Amino acid sequence: QSYFKKSAYQFDMQHANGVRYIQVTKHGEVQLKARIFCAGTDALSLCSPTGINGWTYTQKQTTLAVEGFFISPDQQQIEFNAHSLAALDDTCGFLRPETAWFWLSCQFRDANDRRIGLNLASGVNESFGNENALWVDGRLYPLTDILFEQQNENCWSIRSLDERLNLLVETGWCRFENINLRLIGSQFNQWQAKVSGTIEHENVELVLLNNEYGLLEQHYAKW
Repeated sequence: QSYFKKSAYQFDMQHANGVRYIQVTKHGEVQLKARIFCAGTDALSLCSPTGINGWTYTQKQTTLAVEGFFISPDQQQIEFNAHSLAALDDTCGFLRPETAWFWLSCQFRDANDRRIGLNLASGVNESFGNENALWVDGRLYPLTDILFEQQNENCWSIRSLDERLNLLVETGWCRFENINLRLIGSQFNQWQAKVSGTIEHENVELVLLNNEYGLLEQHYAKW
């Protein structure tokens, strides 16, 4: 069991018997309570060397079933249902003193009711393999290296080295920080996004994305 607390918020997490339990409180009042079911879905696990003697480890799962609720900004209780999907991202390690990365996470049900999950990254975990992966109904399929390119203020293109993945990402609301303390600094942007395009894989029927919700992140850090 672990927890994190900052100002009025506290995050409590516990993992037991293939279930992740998460609770978020604000001034002691529950804002989110979730049970995320991990069994039956492949996990992406990668440990890679970083710099001279560093390392990073990441474990990710997408399209997980979830039960519980959260409180919306207008104080309405929203229940998760059978169509709700959750993703988990557990990452730790010793990164380079100066590093930058791009990241996209997206999950949805397609026209054939398949559970589609996507994790794409560039800038980290690339010295020995990568963390680019497609999930279809809980099964993981590795993808090649990925290039993120910003086309304009609100539009990005993402394509794979083998040109079998081609996506267009339209960004909306952004969570950001800009910290410059000379010795340390952070420029962080995380956008709510809509993702469209296609993904081809020899073991999977063509995956079509049509304005699917996702998160796009750009981060530069010096520490």
